[in-house]
Amino acid sequence: MEKPTKEELCRLQEIHKTDTNIAQGLGVPTKLVRQWREFYGISKHKRWKYSKKKIQELWDKYKDDELAGRELGMSKQVFSQWRYRHNIYLKKDNNELDERVKRNLEIINAKLKNQAIDEDW
Repeated sequence: MEKPTKEELCRLQEIHKTDTNIAQGLGVPTKLVRQWREFYGISKHKRWKYSKKKIQELWDKYKDDELAGRELGMSKQVFSQWRYRHNIYLKKDNNELDERVKRNLEIINAKLKNQAIDEDW
C-alpha cells in the first residue's frame, strides 16, 4: 500500500472518523494509519465544525438557542450542545433577574391575598 497524501488522509478522516475505520477501509494495520497521521501532523480528532468564536458571536447576537441554531441550520438542542462544548453558558443581567423576582413576588402576594380572602369566608 502506498502512503496516501496529506489531503487524502484528511479526506479519509472526515469520512471514516477513526484510525481503525480508515485502516479497515484500506486493508492496513491501524498503527500504520496512526504513523501516517503523525508524519503529516494531523490531529487524532477532527477539528470542531463550529469554533467557539462563531458560537459566541451567534449567542451574543440572539441570546436564544433556537434563533442562533436556525442561522447555522441546526436545532435548538444542537446549538445548546455546541454552547456547552465551548463553555458558553446562559448569563442573565441583574436587571432581568430583578424584573423576574418582582413578577414572582407580585404573583405570590396576589395568591396570598386571595388565600386570605378565602379564609375569611
